[in-house]
Amino acid sequence: MRRELFEEAYRKFWDFIEAQETPRYRCNSYDLCDLVSKAEWCIPFVGFMVDGELRESINELNAWMCYLDDLKVWLEVLKSYGEEDAWSLRVHFVEPLVRYCMLQPSSSRDRLGQVAANGAHQANLCVDADYKDVLDQDKLRPGQFMSRKKLEAQLARLLKAWKSGEQLIEALQRMDSETYRQQTYDYRNEASHFIAPRVEFGEVQFVKRRKIPFLEVIKQEDGTARLIKNLEKPRVAYVIGGIRPLTLAEIIEINSQEYDFAVAALRTYSDLLREALPQIAARQKTREANASKQSENS
Repeated sequence: MRRELFEEAYRKFWDFIEAQETPRYRCNSYDLCDLVSKAEWCIPFVGFMVDGELRESINELNAWMCYLDDLKVWLEVLKSYGEEDAWSLRVHFVEPLVRYCMLQPSSSRDRLGQVAANGAHQANLCVDADYKDVLDQDKLRPGQFMSRKKLEAQLARLLKAWKSGEQLIEALQRMDSETYRQQTYDYRNEASHFIAPRVEFGEVQFVKRRKIPFLEVIKQEDGTARLIKNLEKPRVAYVIGGIRPLTLAEIIEINSQEYDFAVAALRTYSDLLREALPQIAARQKTREANASKQSENS
């Protein structure tokens, strides 16, 4: 690795950015956050919680968008380098961005699911006098998190009273789908628990140890025999054939779609909050009016 190589590549990176006519970043708006923090939630300081979680969710999506845009620039810059230099530049500039972006579909689905559950729960407390301040995760030990299946099942219950509820669940479940995991060779799980696919060059996990069905010979009445898979008697096998590398172009294409799904989920959650805020305000006025009448009568 040479200092001159990295300096030259980084200059090209910024030259490419500055040559673009349209604004590079299209940040998601924080306008709704102020409305959320100023609302009269029925529990003191809850507005700071709902507002803070919404802001952090927007922060994460904006960071994801910026890193994706950086990857698009590096895709163009690397075209001007030979294989060896491009490899060095990818390791230094590109692969950390790839890892961040490729983990976002899973983490964003879980994060937005939990954020939406908290927001919907607090809205329910404000507008429904019979609603109880109880959530499924209350039974967990500190530091534990609910599984995605349980979290989204709870969220579906919390959203029943809201028009945006069904659309929010559908938007969340578009992220980190089985199709995405297949397209990326389950990058997120492999990166978190084992060895992730590489970028551009090099196969990984070329030999895998697996359990496969035991092949049993069954004799036929005509004297012939046939093999059947006995699923109750698995055996160990070593299978050749690794995970191919993902190209930077396909990473950008697949991950960009996941980013769009995440933005759609955030917008649907924002629709839920916009639906809830007027009802929260109306409920607060009703409570104040009732309290005033009681004070006058006493």
